[in-house]
Amino acid sequence: MRYRYELQRRIDADPNLSKISVLSLDPGAMGGTTITKRGPLLIVIFMRGILPLLQNIIVYFSPQGFFRSPKKSAGDVLRACFDEEALGEYPKAVFLDGREKVETSKESRDVKKQKTLWADSLKLAAIEDGDTVLQDWR
Repeated sequence: MRYRYELQRRIDADPNLSKISVLSLDPGAMGGTTITKRGPLLIVIFMRGILPLLQNIIVYFSPQGFFRSPKKSAGDVLRACFDEEALGEYPKAVFLDGREKVETSKESRDVKKQKTLWADSLKLAAIEDGDTVLQDWR
């Protein structure tokens, strides 16, 4: 989450990129997908066999709960992309937990930690000159 703030700050500093929005979205745990195909057998059975049978009921009673259907999560992603009324034309450094705009932790908003994460990520990803259009990427 910290990365989102630093990336948004750098994008906003570039006049050619300033209309780009950085958003993060937690889709929740979605049963019926193959994301757990390499997980422990009990988790695979629960996520692929049991949860899909229950998740629509769970979502009905707790739309923002931990478990969400792929359909609900896909709708949340579409909303994040296109709902200017709820999020504004160019939402900046927004974190959504499903449909809800959430303030992230104090630690994630620490500018010093954001800059450290940015610098370390550049090294780990081996980003070099010419790999990005950001003017201030270092």
